[in-house]
Amino acid sequence: LDNVLTGVEPCELITVGARTGGGKTAFMTRVCLNMAMDAVPCLYITSEMRILAMVKRILPMASGVLATKFRSREYTSEDRKRVPVGMEMMASLPIKMMDKGRISIKDIRAAVLNSGCKVVFVDYLQRCRFPKAEKESSAIYDFMADFKEFLLDTGTIGFIASQLDRER
Repeated sequence: LDNVLTGVEPCELITVGARTGGGKTAFMTRVCLNMAMDAVPCLYITSEMRILAMVKRILPMASGVLATKFRSREYTSEDRKRVPVGMEMMASLPIKMMDKGRISIKDIRAAVLNSGCKVVFVDYLQRCRFPKAEKESSAIYDFMADFKEFLLDTGTIGFIASQLDRER
C-alpha cells in the first residue's frame, strides 16, 4: 500500500470504496491505528457503529490477537496477556472517536477543529447528511467538494469510506 500511495500528504482526500463486507472499516481502522502509533492525532467518525464496537475492532489489532479469537473469547494464555497490553497502548494513542448516525460537513468541521486531529476518517459516505440538491449525484459532489475544501483550508488528511453498489 505504501508503494501505491507513496505516503499521504496534508490536504489529501482518500476514498476507500468496496461492497458490503469488503473490508472498508477494517482497512480504515488499521490505517488509523498505524498513524496513531506514529504519534499522528486521528479522529475516527463512524455512522454505523457505537464507539465501544469500534474499540472492539481496533483492540485485536493493537494487542496482536486474532479478531476471530477476540470476538469468540477463545483466548490462549498468551492472548490473555496481550489484551491488557493492547488496552494500555490504545489508551495512550492519539485516537479520538465520534459516533453519529448522520453527519454533515458542519459536524465534521467542528469535530476536527475541536479535536485538533491531523487526520479524519469518515465511515461512511452514504450515511452522511448531504446539502440539498436536485440530484443525489449533485449533492454527493457538493459534499465531497466541501470536504476537500475543508481539508485544504486546515491541512488535514481525510479518508472516507464509500459503499459500492452491488448492481454496478
